[in-house]
Amino acid sequence: MSFSKNIAMLHCSVIMCGSFASSTYAQVTINEGGNLYGQKMTNGAVFNLQGDAILKANASNTQSVSGTVTFNGQPDGSIIDLNANGNFNKLQTTGSNPTIVGNNVTFANGSSTSQGAALTSLVSTTIAGSNISFKNNSTTNYGGAIHLNNSNATLNITADNFTLEGNSTTLSGGGIWTNGKVNVTGNFTLIGNASGGYGGGIRGDFTATGLDKLITINDNSTAQGGGGINGTYISIEGTVKASGNSALNESGGALRAVDSSNSNIQLTNANTQHEFINNKANVGGGAMYTNHHLLLSGSGIFDNNTAGSKGGAIFVATGTSDSVNLGNTQANLSFTNNKAGYLTNGTTNSTGLGGAIYTLGNINLTGENLLVSNNIATNSAGAFYTEKSLNVTGKLTAENNYALSGNAGLGEVGAFNLTALDDTTINNNYAQGNGGAFSISDTNGLGSSIYAKEGNIVFSGNKSEASFSGANAIIGSGTANAIYFNNNAGANIELKAAADKTLSFFDPITSNLSGAVSNVNINKDTTGTVLFSGENYSANSADTQSIILAKTTIHGGTFELKDNAEYGESTRHQLYSQRRRHLDDYR
Repeated sequence: MSFSKNIAMLHCSVIMCGSFASSTYAQVTINEGGNLYGQKMTNGAVFNLQGDAILKANASNTQSVSGTVTFNGQPDGSIIDLNANGNFNKLQTTGSNPTIVGNNVTFANGSSTSQGAALTSLVSTTIAGSNISFKNNSTTNYGGAIHLNNSNATLNITADNFTLEGNSTTLSGGGIWTNGKVNVTGNFTLIGNASGGYGGGIRGDFTATGLDKLITINDNSTAQGGGGINGTYISIEGTVKASGNSALNESGGALRAVDSSNSNIQLTNANTQHEFINNKANVGGGAMYTNHHLLLSGSGIFDNNTAGSKGGAIFVATGTSDSVNLGNTQANLSFTNNKAGYLTNGTTNSTGLGGAIYTLGNINLTGENLLVSNNIATNSAGAFYTEKSLNVTGKLTAENNYALSGNAGLGEVGAFNLTALDDTTINNNYAQGNGGAFSISDTNGLGSSIYAKEGNIVFSGNKSEASFSGANAIIGSGTANAIYFNNNAGANIELKAAADKTLSFFDPITSNLSGAVSNVNINKDTTGTVLFSGENYSANSADTQSIILAKTTIHGGTFELKDNAEYGESTRHQLYSQRRRHLDDYR
C-alpha cells in the first residue's frame, strides 16, 4: 500500500459487546478510509481495519489511549494516517501500564510542533503485537515519532518486527526520544530516521534482549552524535547489523553512549556475528563511540567506516581505565577499509589517528580468525591507537594498513602483546614516520610480548619512512621496519616461540637511540626459534639492520640471524643458537 494513496473517508461499522467501560471487551470494525478519532480507546478495545484508516479531528489534537488497545490491520498491512486534510493528530497513552497492540499496522505521516508526532506519553508504555511500524512522522520538537517524558518510565517494545522508518525531528530523537529507557524484546529496525540534535533513530538508554533477535540500524543520521542510537548505555543481546548511519558533526555514526561516570556499549551474544558497514562520524567512532567501555562478545565485521578525527570504526575515550573488548576464542573479527581523518563532507584532514580503533585504554582482541586490512589513518596508527596495551590472541592477519603522515602503519601503542594460536602474518603495513607495523612507547612500563605459541609468526614487507600517492602507498618505498621502540626511558619486550614454532622478522626492529637501554628477552620459558632474516634486501642496508639500544638476553631455544641480518646498536652479523647467552655487548 502506498503512502501517497488518496484515502477516502468512509463510515465505520461497529460491533460492540457491552459498553466501553475499562473492564469491557469491544470489537470495532473500521472500513477502508474510516476515522479512528473519537473512538473510545480504553482497555479491551479492538479495532479491526478493513484497509487504511485515518485519525482525524476537526483540529490538530491527541487521542487518549488507556489500558490495552489493539489495532489489527490487513495481512498485507494497513496504514493509520495521522495527517488527514491538514489536521495532525496523534495518540497519547495514559493511566497505569497502557499497551498498544499493533498487528500489520503502520502509524504514518504525523506532523507536530509538540513532542512526539505519532505517540506521546508521561507513563511507562508497552507496544506489542507483530509487524508494527511508525513511518514518516516529523516534529520540530523532541521525538519525531514517539516521545516519553519521564526519567522513571520505560518504553517497552515487545512487538516482533517493530520498525521506525523515515521519522524526523529538528531536535533530538528522530524516531524516539525519552529521558527514561527503551526496552526491546523482538526484531527491531531503525531505517532512514533523522534528527537535528542527538540520536538519529533513538535518543535514550537502550536495551534489547533475545539472543535470536535482529537489531537492524540502517541509513539513520543526526546533526550531532549517535546516528542510530544515542544514550548513556546501550546493551544488546541479539545481532546488530548497522549500515550507512552518520553523525554529521560529532561522534558515533551508528551507536553512541555517553555518561559522566560509567557509560558503555555491550553486545553480549558470543555466538553471533555483528556487522558495522559504511557508517561515518565527523569526529570519532565511525561505527561506535563511548566514553567508557565497549564490549562485543561475538564475531564482528567492521568495513568502510570513517571518522573525521579518531577511530575510523571505534572510538573509546575518556581515560586509560577505559577499554575495548572484542571477540572470543571462536570468533571471527575483521577490520577492513576503515579510515580516520575522513570528514563526513567527503574531505580529509591530517589529524586522523587509529584507522580502525582509537582508545586511551586497553584494546583486547580475541578470535579464531582476526583480519586487519586496508585501514588508513591520515596521521598515525593505520589501524590501532592506544596509550595502554593492544592485546591480541588468536590467528592474526594484518596487512596493507597505512599511516599517511605519522608513525605506525598498523598500531601506535603503549604495549603490544600477541599470542598466536595459529599461523600469523603482519605484512606490508606502511608509515610515513617511524614504525612500519608498530610504534611502541611503553611509557607506563607495561612491557610487550610477541609469542608464537601454537602457530608461526611472520613480519614481512612493513615499511617506515614510506611515501604515498594520496591514500595509496608507493610500494617498495621507505625502509623495512617491523617495530620501532619510541621511548626515552627504554622499553621491555619478550620475543618467544614454542617448541617447533618460529617467530620470524624479515623486517628489522629499531629503537630511539637517544633513550635509555631497552630490555629484550628471547625465549623466556620457551624453546622455539626467534629469527631475523635479511633475505629480502641487500646486505649492509638499513633494511637488514635491527639498530636497537637494548640489553638482549637469550633464555632458551634459538636466536638466529641469517642472510645479512644485523642486530644491535653496532649491528654485527652473527648467528646465535645458544641458550642463556647474554648479549650485553650488543648494546
